[in-house]
Amino acid sequence: MGSLGGGSSSGGGPSGGLGGMNSYAMERQNDDQVDMLTSKMGLLKEISLQIGEEVNAQNRYLQDLSNDFTTSGSLLNTTMGKLTKMAKNQSSRWMCYLVLFVIAVFSWLFLFRRSH
Repeated sequence: MGSLGGGSSSGGGPSGGLGGMNSYAMERQNDDQVDMLTSKMGLLKEISLQIGEEVNAQNRYLQDLSNDFTTSGSLLNTTMGKLTKMAKNQSSRWMCYLVLFVIAVFSWLFLFRRSH
C-alpha cells in the first residue's frame, strides 16, 4: 500500500513535504478554534436561558405586584365610600375625631420611623 495522501511519505498531508505539515497544523488550529467557539456558544446558550428564566420570574413578580395594587385600590375605594357615607350620616364631631386619630397615627409612624 502507498501513503494516504498520495504524496511522499515524509509529509503528513495530502501534498506531502513541509507544505503538508503547514496544512495539517492549520487544520488542527481551525479545529481547536471551532471547538472553542462551540464551547462559547454553549455558554452563551446557558446564559441566555438563565436570563429568560429571570425575566419570567420578574414578570410573575410584577404581575403579582399589579394584582396587589389593584386589590389595595379597591379596598381604599371601598373604605373611602364608607367614610363618605359615615360623614354624611354622622355629626361633624365624629369626623373631627377621625381626622385627629389619623393625624396622630401618621405622626406616631413618622416619629417611630425616624428614630429607627
